[in-house]
Amino acid sequence: MKTLITTLLMAMVLVISVASNGAELKFKRFRLGRILNAEITTKPQAFSELNDAAYPQKYRKKAFAAVTVQLDPKRSLSKYDFVLKADGKEYPCVGVRKDNGVEKWKFENTDPQSLYTIYFMVEGAGSPTDFDLVYKLATRGPQKVNLSFKNIGSREFTPAKQVSRKGML
Repeated sequence: MKTLITTLLMAMVLVISVASNGAELKFKRFRLGRILNAEITTKPQAFSELNDAAYPQKYRKKAFAAVTVQLDPKRSLSKYDFVLKADGKEYPCVGVRKDNGVEKWKFENTDPQSLYTIYFMVEGAGSPTDFDLVYKLATRGPQKVNLSFKNIGSREFTPAKQVSRKGML
């Protein structure tokens, strides 16, 4: 009987161990919380202030990059906080949305249970998929984190509500 119980306990430990190895966390820490997902699409996007006067950069082909984050408690987030950088070029943030779809230029009181997506306009023709997410307001401490974006072609971004809290990087 002892041998049977011992064998069963060992089998349960093995199953739990194998299951937890498959549940690897796939996110990166950054200055404001956790980065859960990063994607690039060539599908046109609409934002409240997206116009040529506000964003005069010239692109051979426009694409959009989205970074989905979960913020630490008591953090704020605005579209002026971050840029993407790659190959000596800087790409502006064009919008920030909460997981319920609300778009604002600034979220003063963020909810740590909600997800927020930061959108950038990038070069779509021959664009890199590795960028530095740079925090523009930093005077000290970590200012950037390197991200490898998934190129999803011309498909829609993964909705924030479908992004795993364990991360999808």
